[in-house]
Amino acid sequence: MNPNLRQRVWLWHKLRKFCNGPPSSVFNATPNDVFVLPEFIYPLCMRGLGTANYVLVAQDVFGFTRAFVKDIESGTPRYPSLNAILTTSAASNEATSMFLERHCHRLQLPVASEKLRYKAEKKLQIAYMPRKRKEEAGLVVAALRTRFGLKDIPIISIQGVSNDERNRIMSESLIFLSFSEQEGFGLPPAEAMATGCIVIGYTGVGGNEYFSTETGFPIEDNDILTFVQTVEQVVSQFRTSPQSLTRIRRHAANKIAKEYGEANARSIALAVWKQIDEEIKSCRTARASTVFES
Repeated sequence: MNPNLRQRVWLWHKLRKFCNGPPSSVFNATPNDVFVLPEFIYPLCMRGLGTANYVLVAQDVFGFTRAFVKDIESGTPRYPSLNAILTTSAASNEATSMFLERHCHRLQLPVASEKLRYKAEKKLQIAYMPRKRKEEAGLVVAALRTRFGLKDIPIISIQGVSNDERNRIMSESLIFLSFSEQEGFGLPPAEAMATGCIVIGYTGVGGNEYFSTETGFPIEDNDILTFVQTVEQVVSQFRTSPQSLTRIRRHAANKIAKEYGEANARSIALAVWKQIDEEIKSCRTARASTVFES
């Protein structure tokens, strides 16, 4: 099992056990405390922690939607008590805004960094992550290995390696295959673009905000034939006239660096948290006034 998934399952079971009982006194939660909750377990957390201030962080559109439906079906939904909502992508912002029918703050993920910068010179090799759509990734890669024009091109699977090793492989590789699926944002294709990779593959829904025909080669979901054909065409074009491909990958890297750089992400985060702080203070004032009047 993927380590991140294993940790998530462990956390889920622990929280279910903790939250199925009455509000816990372990945290000594007070109306002045602020808890930041992940979207996929926010109702459980709110039931277990009791009266406090809650900020929901919604990254995964599908995880949030599942939790929201369960919250509604419970008969005593907790989402009206959320003080603020943070989202990390256009997809997660649209979903939470629609379901919760209220304003949601939007953060910008810090993708580009000193370790993920545009590299002009690349090896003619293909990298991919089988983290999602593992079976489909295997089929695509197996098909690519049979194609005569690709037989001399290394195809490298990025899995079970350190972050530094992942960054090195991406920085060296000309092409990155995206197998994104049900993403809130989809980091791997964006990280690959930051290093100047030509990205080919699926947007995973969340990647639509940065992955387009202007920044790469998006493929319709499950269209394995077009996926393989596009890789062949890109390699052939790179070998004969790479200029247009260079423009695409430069444009993609510039977009990621400008919109999803660390400085921009930090600036937006500070501004958003300042707004949330003011919102929570307003809620406290309103609660205090209600208590005083009663």
